Order: sequence, then C-alpha cells, then structure tokens
Amino acid sequence: MHHPAWAAESQFGSLSVSIFFFLSGYGLMCSYSLKGKKYLEGFCIHRISKIIIPLLTAYIIYIPILRLINHTGGIIEAIQRLFSSNPLLPYSWYVTEITLLYLLFYLVMRFIPRYKLPALSLAIVFMLAGMLLAGLPHWWINASPCFIIGLWYYKYEHPIMNQMNKVKKQHFITLILLFLCTYRLDIVQDHIQILSRWRYTYASFYLVNILFILLVLYILQKVNFGKNIKVTQNLL
Repeated sequence: MHHPAWAAESQFGSLSVSIFFFLSGYGLMCSYSLKGKKYLEGFCIHRISKIIIPLLTAYIIYIPILRLINHTGGIIEAIQRLFSSNPLLPYSWYVTEITLLYLLFYLVMRFIPRYKLPALSLAIVFMLAGMLLAGLPHWWINASPCFIIGLWYYKYEHPIMNQMNKVKKQHFITLILLFLCTYRLDIVQDHIQILSRWRYTYASFYLVNILFILLVLYILQKVNFGKNIKVTQNLL
C-alpha cells in the first residue's frame, strides 16, 4: 500500500491533467464549430507548434544540465524514452499525449468530418488501447477519457446544464462522497478489504477523474445559474 500522502499527491496531479484534457477537447470543438474548415488551415503549425516548441525548449535546456551533473542523457536517449513510463524530461508525458490527441483531432476533422465525434472518440479509444497493450502506466491513459468528455460536452452543453440544474442536493452530496472515496481509495481499502484488489484500484484511476469533471461542471453551473438569477432580479 502506498503512503497516503503520496497517493493524494499523485491523484491531485491526475485531476489537474484531467481538467486540462477536458478543456482542450472542449476548446478544440468550440473553435472548429465557430470557424469550420478554416480552423484546420495551418493547424499543425499554429496549434501543435505551441505545444512542441516549449517542449523542445525544455529539452534543450534540460539535456545539457543533466549531462553536466549526471553525465547521462542525450538526444537519442530522449527520443527512445519519449513514449516510455519514464521520459527523460520528468512529467513531460502528458505533453506527448496531448500532441497525439491534437493530431487525431486534425486527421479526423480533415478526413472524416461527417462523423467527427464518433470517429474521433473511437480513434482515441484505439489509441488508449494501444497504450494499454504496450504496457504504458495508467497515468498515460486515465485522464484521456476527459478529452472525449470535453468533445461531447460542447455538443450537448445546454441539455447537460439543464439536467444538472435539476440535480437534487442529496444526489450532489452522494457525488461528493463517491468522489472522496474514490480519491482516497487507499483509506477505504484499509477498512473494506475486498476493495484492495487491483481491479478496483485500477478502475478508480479512471473513475476519480470523471467524477471530478462532473463536480466541477455542477459547481460552475450553479455559479452561472446564481449569476443569471441576480441579473434577472436587477432587471425587474
């Protein structure tokens, strides 16, 4: 069993990436819906370069320092470890993954625009399945479903918000409790031994991110709903 403090820190990082992926998926769909095919013109240069250039800059700075201190590391090693569980540049894996997601977005919108959402979602699922079969660690995979959620959320934003406005307080409290239990499953496992099985631990890596997205959306919806009420009252 991992130390509780380490588990909490690890989960917090995963939650941060899940929000980033969700907003990325939502933002890409929003921009594409507003600009259409024009958004794809120069997409790889203007969009993906904003990810790649900072990553390359970080490597250019990091590799000489690493060689100076540890006499290890290099361009070849950086390339070899780019898709590994331990890239040469620490915590750079999510940059590599978001680049792949951007590329999939471009390819699907470019060649399969008629079925863009189902096709892109399926392509991402296949990509994640490939990562799983390749033996990549769960943190390469568990936040990516939030990118898919962001894509679909943009399409059904208003119906989803309307449904969330109907959620009763007890249901919201249940969602909070479920999130907390999943977030600190290590504590729950100390009291419920059957949940100590790896299958439940692995499932929690994915579930906690999705629950977190739902919580954030619910809170944002309530904030916006409250603002709308105040605006309406001021107009009356």
